[in-house]
Amino acid sequence: MIFILSGPSGVGKDVIFSDLKRRVPFLNFVVTTTTRSRREGEEEGVDYHFISTSVFERLRDEGEFLEWSCVYGNFYGVPKRTVEEAIQKGEDILLKADTQGAEKLKKMFPSARTIFLLPPSLEELRKRIDGRGEIPDKELRMEKAKEEMACGHSFDHVVINREVERTSEDILNIIQDAKG
Repeated sequence: MIFILSGPSGVGKDVIFSDLKRRVPFLNFVVTTTTRSRREGEEEGVDYHFISTSVFERLRDEGEFLEWSCVYGNFYGVPKRTVEEAIQKGEDILLKADTQGAEKLKKMFPSARTIFLLPPSLEELRKRIDGRGEIPDKELRMEKAKEEMACGHSFDHVVINREVERTSEDILNIIQDAKG
């Protein structure tokens, strides 16, 4: 079964994804490829596959991504081969994507379950975005997040990310319920 985790910028997708990796050994966590700079504490191949724009564009042009997008000037893509190999092995998969990517993936995998993360409030989302330090376009990110939050109704499940462990537990319950 395929699960897709999504939500607006700053909602905590990466933190929740990492926490679930630690807690849920039976899922195949597909690591997204990106051209953005590595943040403090992130590891290559664990948090993301960090590559140059030219390498990303070559891989994109060769059809190596199931879906890809450009977000705030950086490319992100879901590696096709990793997902195909996990499907062939019959593994359950968790993908992480922005709202546009989640929509594309759901069209490719109609039986996938989509999980949308919401912040507890816009004020909390602003704190999280501000907490990232010097990143460009903070106001644009807030405006885009408001637009993306309106998409939550189109997802199978909506989870409010108040606290990491509780949110991970809520998502684990969704996964276990879906698996029967």
